[in-house]
Amino acid sequence: PAAGPVERGTYVGLAALNTGNNLMYMVLSLLLSFLVLSGVLSESALRGIQVRRLLPAELVAEQESIVGIEVRNQQQRVPSFAVVIEDLVREGALTRSAGRAFALRIAPASAETRSYRFAPRARGRLEFVGFRVATRFPFGLFSKALWIDAARETLVFPALDALPPAPPQGGLVRR
Repeated sequence: PAAGPVERGTYVGLAALNTGNNLMYMVLSLLLSFLVLSGVLSESALRGIQVRRLLPAELVAEQESIVGIEVRNQQQRVPSFAVVIEDLVREGALTRSAGRAFALRIAPASAETRSYRFAPRARGRLEFVGFRVATRFPFGLFSKALWIDAARETLVFPALDALPPAPPQGGLVRR
């Protein structure tokens, strides 16, 4: 198995202690500073995020609909980068993803609207649970996530069946 960033830093640190090489200490401190910087920047990308679901007027079982997601950055000076929003629904005892949306940059004190396609599996009540908002910004070393409760229940109408072809007009049938 490949060594992760923390294990690599440990190996570099041990090599630096064994050899007394100052360059190894510098590389170790650089690796550790990247880890800390990644954690701080990814935390700031998620701070102040609010999400709102925009459902269509009707949801029909087995038919795709467009569900909108409004992502708002409440911070006044810091933009949010590379935010993935996953909308979650509860079906019985299981919670599954209804869809995902991605926002590359959300400017300070502004909102972005994204959407995803969603086809409910069955008719009846459908419970949207909330959102999982995640980012791998800035270096992709870690994925930091936050959970936003946004419970909402909606009604899914039965699937539509195709109608048989209409009989010919005029009462004459050609064979």
